[in-house]
Amino acid sequence: MRVGSLERRLTVFFLLLAWAGVARAAEPPSPEERAAAHLEAGNARLEAGDFAGAAAEYRAGHALYPRASLLFNLGLAELRQEHLLEAAEALEGALARPDATAEVTEQAREQLDRIDQKLALYQLNGLRGTALSVDGRARGALPLDGPLRLVPGPHRLGATLDGYRPLEREVAAVPGAHVTLQLALEPLPPPPKPRPRYWLWGTIGAAVAAGAVVSYLLLRDPCRAEQCLTFKN
Repeated sequence: MRVGSLERRLTVFFLLLAWAGVARAAEPPSPEERAAAHLEAGNARLEAGDFAGAAAEYRAGHALYPRASLLFNLGLAELRQEHLLEAAEALEGALARPDATAEVTEQAREQLDRIDQKLALYQLNGLRGTALSVDGRARGALPLDGPLRLVPGPHRLGATLDGYRPLEREVAAVPGAHVTLQLALEPLPPPPKPRPRYWLWGTIGAAVAAGAVVSYLLLRDPCRAEQCLTFKN
């Protein structure tokens, strides 16, 4: 084989490799890669003390490619801001993920136990499909996956279901309390039945009777002399 021919083949080979590399570099990053970038950015913000910024990064990454690690770190960022309900929701989401590792599961449960000591837990029982609200904010429908968490203090608990009267109760949440509450909704009375419109049929009957009398009189005495008009040629 000639040296020149071999050099040309090698040149073509390396050009093809370079083209393939450029083509791969031109491809947009996958959702998983973009989520990983948000995870790294969130970790950097978390270490820098920018907890709100870290939470925003973790949420953006989870929206692109849901991962237990993103939800777990989101729970930590919310916890640093004392957003106890948001932190508990994120940590429970991490536990529900199939990709949650044993380490993430253990740490998430530990954090949830600490959070629940600062909250009041309400076990709510009632009719399936009952929509719940706390202080005017929707909080799911019965049956819930777990207890309803409330931050300490007074709250207005609402429950609504089609066909039943809305229910509202004032509750006072105490840290660490476990309360079982039965939501007994009162059925709405059935709508009144429409009353038969006898007056309409009576009116129609009277009109028919009056028409019959007039027809009889006209046939019997179609025109009296003082009431009729005559035309003379």
